Amino acid sequence: MILQHCPNLIDMSFEDALINEYKPALCVDSEIIEHNNLEILEITTSLEKISKNEYWILDFLTRGVSLNNLKIFTFWKNLKRPGHRPTLESNEVMELFGTFQDDNIVANFIIKHRDTIKNLWIGGNGFKLFNSNLSPSNLESLRKIQLDSLTCTFNGESLSHQILLEQQRNLKKFILFSRFTVPKANTDAAGGFMTRVINCLSRNSQTLTEVIIYPKIVFENKDRQELLEDNFLENFTINCDIFSHCKSLENLAIGLLCFENLDGNAEGWPTILGTRILNMHRVPSNLRELQIFVEDYDKKDLHLLGRS
Repeated sequence: MILQHCPNLIDMSFEDALINEYKPALCVDSEIIEHNNLEILEITTSLEKISKNEYWILDFLTRGVSLNNLKIFTFWKNLKRPGHRPTLESNEVMELFGTFQDDNIVANFIIKHRDTIKNLWIGGNGFKLFNSNLSPSNLESLRKIQLDSLTCTFNGESLSHQILLEQQRNLKKFILFSRFTVPKANTDAAGGFMTRVINCLSRNSQTLTEVIIYPKIVFENKDRQELLEDNFLENFTINCDIFSHCKSLENLAIGLLCFENLDGNAEGWPTILGTRILNMHRVPSNLRELQIFVEDYDKKDLHLLGRS
């Protein structure tokens, strides 16, 4: 095992991994590997979704390894770059060992390293933080984790994101990409999700230095005009007054992407590119970089922003 052979290793990455065989029971019978120097762990895929290859790696690291100095953890479906992994023969072999069963493995890994992890980069198609059977004690431990940086892509209809968002108090970097499917997602779900995001920003206003928020909506049988007439943007409205209290904020990017009849990973030009913004002029003057993709705004706010 490379971790045993390289005790001074600081950064380890797995991208588009291919595993032919994995038996979790072997980890139980083996001695736990202790590593005191690894600070960065990345497990990513550029394919359609996170597969059991990625979950198998994380399961082994959770059961068989203790990373005592881990600071940055990435478990991510790459959003930009298409990739290729030979799958036909390997999938036939993998099926002999069944599908991956532990839906709580990501949460369990984070909880195991909760005393050192400060930067999380998690999410994407196929991602699951935890299931309903996560024990109450582990759920409480997950709630207590305090991060410096959180980059996440969550299904906006899932409630698992609440656990990480609702207790953060010292975030410096908050990057959020969420996905809603229409008509699956109802107005209450979208509105409730954005309320939790805004509350998280408010709780961390004194420490935030970077904020990027880009919800993504995939819908059917509604063109651009119908969406605007249905006041759908109301669910994703951002009042920039919330940022006026962020005295350390240097980078702010806000937007909204709406796609019609597209798979979550398909390329195409958005039907709506931008969100509804209120009080644009209230963004803090200490910003070094500002990107706001706007679909609906008050022209007076833009005038005031130019004068401020």
